[in-house]
Amino acid sequence: MPLIQEIKSLMNLFSLICNQVNAIDPDIHRNPSNDIEYSLSQDDAVINSLFSINRNTGEIFIRGELDRDKPDGRDVYRFTVLAVDEPAADSHLTGYATVQVFPIDINDNSPQFDSSSLIGSVKEMSATGIKNSYIKMNT
Repeated sequence: MPLIQEIKSLMNLFSLICNQVNAIDPDIHRNPSNDIEYSLSQDDAVINSLFSINRNTGEIFIRGELDRDKPDGRDVYRFTVLAVDEPAADSHLTGYATVQVFPIDINDNSPQFDSSSLIGSVKEMSATGIKNSYIKMNT
């Protein structure tokens, strides 16, 4: 089952614990100390720059600012966490979980005009209160 965590976007969240994963080894009789080593399995450079994991505790940290707005932001940051039992043994096994982080959008972008110089025309002797022209604004 995926782990889901909502985080406000563009907040200064450096070194914030986002979530913690916890794997259980049913072979506890073979591994009484329950040594499980956690890691992120991701080829995505953005994910690797924004998230890290404590290999001993499974705590997942946010190391950068999450942005939801395009073109650089994402609606969801998705990655895989690996859990390796008996990491020093040749017979170690690996489990995995998908983690999804959903940034909550905040109002962080102001509206922008199509151009910094706007030109319009109005007919001479036009009545007041009548719409004569429109200026397009990107939001």
